Amino acid sequence: MNLTKAQIEEQIKQTETKLEALLVCLAQEDEPWTPEGGSWYFTTFRNAPHGHSTKNFSRLGLERKTEAATGIALERMISSSLLQAYVYENCGDWIADWNDEDQRKCSLVYCFNKKAWWYVKSLSILEAGTVYMNEKCADKLRDDLNSGRVVTNARMNLVPVN
Repeated sequence: MNLTKAQIEEQIKQTETKLEALLVCLAQEDEPWTPEGGSWYFTTFRNAPHGHSTKNFSRLGLERKTEAATGIALERMISSSLLQAYVYENCGDWIADWNDEDQRKCSLVYCFNKKAWWYVKSLSILEAGTVYMNEKCADKLRDDLNSGRVVTNARMNLVPVN
């Protein structure tokens, strides 16, 4: 291989550039995922534009790129908070113990064919975003949903009926 000093230096420079890019890719793979930022954020009360992404809102998953996406996220957050409040009021401080494989952890599901709420029991399967409760609480919530005492909207917001 007959290369001039300039050609060798150019190949070394290209190799160093490729190595730097590969090291950046490797470092990014080791970093935990963080939500993408946007120019809309939401809180428990409203969604609003704020013009630029912020690390705090983005890191907490409270930012979206559009107003519509922010509204949907806000409704889902409210649904989860209402469901957790219902479970707290009816189950007290019950907490799913994932180290106890004998403890039943229940969650509510809606059967569209039968147009009724049911609950499912799990001993060791954790589904992301699911609110778990004991069986007594699941019985009560299922009955309250099926009777109309607690209602939902199309996006699964739980709304107490006065």
